[in-house]
Amino acid sequence: MLDSRLSRRTWLTSVLVGSFTPGHCRADALAAVRDRGKKAGLGVFQLSPSKEFQAIGDAPARFRLEALDRCDRLAKVFREHFRLKGFEVTKPEELLTLVTLKSPESYAAYSGRPLETAIGGHYDLDRNELVMFDLRQDESKGIARPVDANNLVLIHEATHLLCFNTGLLSRANEPPQALSEGLACYGETWRPKVKNASFGGQNPGRAQVFTESKAAGLEWIPLDRLVADDGLFGDAKTQQLAYAESWFLVWNLVGNVSKREKLKATLSKLAQEKTPAARVAAVVDGLGIGAQYDEELRRLARWKR
Repeated sequence: MLDSRLSRRTWLTSVLVGSFTPGHCRADALAAVRDRGKKAGLGVFQLSPSKEFQAIGDAPARFRLEALDRCDRLAKVFREHFRLKGFEVTKPEELLTLVTLKSPESYAAYSGRPLETAIGGHYDLDRNELVMFDLRQDESKGIARPVDANNLVLIHEATHLLCFNTGLLSRANEPPQALSEGLACYGETWRPKVKNASFGGQNPGRAQVFTESKAAGLEWIPLDRLVADDGLFGDAKTQQLAYAESWFLVWNLVGNVSKREKLKATLSKLAQEKTPAARVAAVVDGLGIGAQYDEELRRLARWKR
């Protein structure tokens, strides 16, 4: 999940993959990553660049190269999808950074998080890097299908990385999490091993949260609160529902032609707003967030009062 919370609120030898002309390696970013790894007491960080990314860390080469391959393919699908929908997205001139770590212990040491909170990975907005570890090494947490978990973490966090580096979202003026997390969840349906896998399709995992939340007696989060209260995404009681509703909101906005135009205009305005309050207001006004739209989404989600 998007994680500027680390500072503001709470994925062998260096190799070249295939034959290509990569973007510029960011020496400053790599030096900062190596310095943090050294201070954390971790071993040698190996580097592998690809067409659009640079992966660095103490993870085995296989994991590092798999992450690079999937991110390169995701980046291509990401741009094709949003351009087809009429969004202006660009290809970053510099390689984007993946920090690929071998274990939850390495992840906790590098990120400064308690070991028990290691959940697979995060996107750090301030450092503009995706940090993840190989969940196949974390069997103690009882993860039934760690390969699938690796893919989900990578796709979600890499979608964050792409949103903030292709012009879709602004790193300088961070949007409400309802949009940033909604977009990351929107990309979760892409599967690296499925031919012609869709990007932005129906997300059954997030949709299932609606059924489970209703069964547990939880209340629907009104859209105006979802947009205004980023704390919902860090609260264990509301977290999963907040993610699910955010996915559903973005899925509805992108899938509806007239609403998609409103979303484009809103994203453009968000990039200019300097305060969180102004950005919330821009989303509410630009997307028509209110009782009528809230009721419409409730109905589509089959969430009866």
